[in-house]
Formats: sequence, structure tokens, C-alpha cells
Amino acid sequence: CTFIENNASGYLSGGTGAGGYIKAGQPTIINSRFLKNTAQSAGGALYIRTGQLTVINSIFSGNVAGGGGAIMTSELASVVNLTNCTFNHNQAEISGGIHTLSGSKPVITNCIFWGNKDKNGNILTSQINAINPVINYSCIQNWSFSYGVGNISDNPLFIDYDGNDGIVGTEDDNLKLDQISPCNDAANNNAVPLDLYGQRRRHCGGFYVPAHYRIVDRRGGRVSVFFSL
Repeated sequence: CTFIENNASGYLSGGTGAGGYIKAGQPTIINSRFLKNTAQSAGGALYIRTGQLTVINSIFSGNVAGGGGAIMTSELASVVNLTNCTFNHNQAEISGGIHTLSGSKPVITNCIFWGNKDKNGNILTSQINAINPVINYSCIQNWSFSYGVGNISDNPLFIDYDGNDGIVGTEDDNLKLDQISPCNDAANNNAVPLDLYGQRRRHCGGFYVPAHYRIVDRRGGRVSVFFSL
């Protein structure tokens, strides 16, 4: 699914979750794009009040909010699982990428957080603002910690993060990785979920960038095929 240019403001929504407001439960979002959504208060793309959210193979780009440009959780939310997701140039007053409050715990694997901004610029907490997150095999701008496995802070080298129109979060953005991207051959293939046939579409060890990824064929050779949502 694609959620694009939605707005959340006013009394009923509380200005939260322009792409989706999750009140409770354990929803899973797969193969989706959240583009250029705007929330007056929090969670430009998604706001999670309580429960457990899982997001797989999805893109968050050009979303805007007061807090958590892409994703915001309340202190009641339990766990946010993010696997194979890209957070590109989202903006907020506090944390352009994901902002989780004290009761929430994000688990982040094979993800890219790049160009997300808040009032402090594009520092680490502008990408991920959370207490005791579990982060592995991810590319995060200004990452400076030693915990976790396989995390890097190098520019992922998207082919064209804002497209021909120069506007982030529009249909012409190209978030495929350049051939020399440091994210190639840098992820955990075991974290790639099974498809409908019970098989893993491996990414050759590179970040499993949603909508644009390479796979390994049954003989173990690399196939230069890109899939699009």
C-alpha cells in the first residue's frame, strides 16, 4: 500500500498519525510506502498509542510532524519492530525519524535512517530518539555507539533520494542503492522474512531496501533484478 500526502489535524485525530493511528493490538505492515504525510502533533506517518507494531519492507520518506516525523509512540506502546525499512528525510520538531517514549522499545534490523531532521539538525537523535533500543545491521546517520552488531554510519548512497523534482516523498524518488553503497553486503539475511511460499528472498547480504532489492538465485549467484512495489 501507499499512503501519500495525508494530513492529521484537529480535535478528532489529535493531530497524530497522518498515515495511520494505531490504538491497540498487534498490527503488521508489509511492503508499504508512507510518503509526504503531515501530522500537526505527532507521527507524520504512524502514531502508536499502545500495542505492538511490526513494519517490514517499507519506506518512510518526506513525512512531517511535531514529534516523530515518521513514527511516534506513546509511553503505553510496548514494542515497535522495524525490519528492512528505509527512513529518508523525514522532519519534525523532535526526532525526524522515530521517537519512542519511555514505555516503548524499538527493535530495528536491516534498516536505513538517513537525512531525517529536527530542530537540532540531523544528529543521531534526529534519526532515532529512544531509550535502550535494540539495533542491528542498520545504517544510521551519525551513529556513534558500539552496542549492537553490524551497524554503520556511512552515507547509504541512494541513487536519487529526492527525484527529478527535487522534492522528497514524491513518486519520482529513487531509493535504490548505488552499486558502491556501503550498505551492499552489510545486512543479516536471516532477518529477511519468509514470503508466501515459505522462502526467503535474500538480498545478497546487503540492506534489504524495500521496493528495490537484489536477490540470490537458487544456485547462489547474484541476480541483477530489482523489484518494485
